[in-house]
Amino acid sequence: NYINSDWAVGVVDVTNASAVYVTGLGGFRLTVDKAGGGACGVGHRLAYSSWMITNGTLQLGTPSRACSLYVGCREDWTVGWSQGVMTLSNATFDANLGVCYVGWAGEVSGTGELDLRNARMANGTLTANDLQVGRSAYSPSQGYIKVGPASGLTNLTVLTNLKIGGGGGTLGRIGDPDNGYRLPAGVNVTLGTWGVTRCNVTLGEHTYAWVGPADGLLAASAG
Repeated sequence: NYINSDWAVGVVDVTNASAVYVTGLGGFRLTVDKAGGGACGVGHRLAYSSWMITNGTLQLGTPSRACSLYVGCREDWTVGWSQGVMTLSNATFDANLGVCYVGWAGEVSGTGELDLRNARMANGTLTANDLQVGRSAYSPSQGYIKVGPASGLTNLTVLTNLKIGGGGGTLGRIGDPDNGYRLPAGVNVTLGTWGVTRCNVTLGEHTYAWVGPADGLLAASAG
């Protein structure tokens, strides 16, 4: 589908089950925001969905009101696989995120992919309050946030909670898949707010040996 002016909605829930759902922004801005916080879901409590956003600006939340983002996520304890792929191509990503879960599962597996390699990051920044990638309670899950040099990312900020690859049989990555999932050169990582909030950080936390290993990685461009 396409938009022909700036749009604002409170919730986006992409539920297509087969083909990629493409939203052409036509140079306009799609804002997801509402009182109490907006929400955006791709493969959220669903077996599969995929969303591609092109040619415009996708804004999630505002600097004063965060939006939740779920990609390939089933954060409750109901039974069912969830898989989601969200891709920005020739589009700007203006992200003010509260919860951001990519590849997260409770009872059964979740696989999520947020592909920003061909996106442009607004102000060079990706900010989240609670960022979890490739996490589960005790089920195999995989999560990937893909960023490359073309995205213009210069600041990755997580305010209170960062978890990458944890539980059992999990894999979590944030970075450039063409460079071993290392972050692009020149990216600053900020955890917490100096003098105000500490950020909890967990990488590859292994809680259930019988499920399999937990693998989490956050690496600078040089290794």
